Amino acid sequence: MKIPRLRLMSFLFSMILIVSITPTYAQNQNVTQLLDKGRAAITSYQFDKAIPYYDKVLEIDPNNRVALINKGVALANLHKYNDAMSYFDKVIKIYPNDIDALNNKAAALLKLERYDDAMYYFDKILKLQPGNTVAASNKKEMLNREPLDTHSNKYIARLSIISEIQIRNSEGHLVGYIEPSRIRVPDPDFLGIILDTSSIGKFNINGSFSEVKKSVIKKNGQRYEETTIISDRMYRGDDTVASKTGYMQGNAWIYVADHNGYQLVDGDHLVLKWKILKLIS
Repeated sequence: MKIPRLRLMSFLFSMILIVSITPTYAQNQNVTQLLDKGRAAITSYQFDKAIPYYDKVLEIDPNNRVALINKGVALANLHKYNDAMSYFDKVIKIYPNDIDALNNKAAALLKLERYDDAMYYFDKILKLQPGNTVAASNKKEMLNREPLDTHSNKYIARLSIISEIQIRNSEGHLVGYIEPSRIRVPDPDFLGIILDTSSIGKFNINGSFSEVKKSVIKKNGQRYEETTIISDRMYRGDDTVASKTGYMQGNAWIYVADHNGYQLVDGDHLVLKWKILKLIS
């Protein structure tokens, strides 16, 4: 099976390709080479190998904007979002209106599910640069991610759903990863009833494993019931992940995620993970 590159939602972390000027010609040549090597590592998805190149640049020029942002990008793609933000913040401290640093910080905040903070930065970017397509797209993506908020301006609505799809080979190694671009709930009240009556535990139905967990969490000063649903189904023969994944009763979708397909081979496991937050009134 061809191993795909990690597919994030539209709030991708954006590299900087412009080389900044350093004090001397020799240093500039060295910095240019290091930045090129770091960029090459990132574009080949070797994020851990990119970081030492940017560290060397920052030894020469501690305020190098390109190195600071691109090191943050590398860290973010290694899921070290708080560490990444510290580098975006260094740029913002020097250049408060730096669009690239602001966009990348907002993307990291989204990954940390700090939606209100992310919205603040998207709005700031769009005030500075109304036509910024990255901020506009990411803001729209975030609002689509929380489509059920019909009663208030909160970005965490009474129902919040996050989903991921993992494709693992017969040895259990991750070979594909998809985050759906949009999640829809045609009937939120009916989903609420299903969540209230769903059983907790592990189940094996026709060779498909599933597990349901529930807990109570606190978020943004509100209490939520968190339901985590994980299913693991092994495929026999060639097949393709459909463009929709979710839960159906009869012919009706209860919740559905739109995503790209992925070619499966014999023995692959399709692991679906849903996390549903329901506001406790």
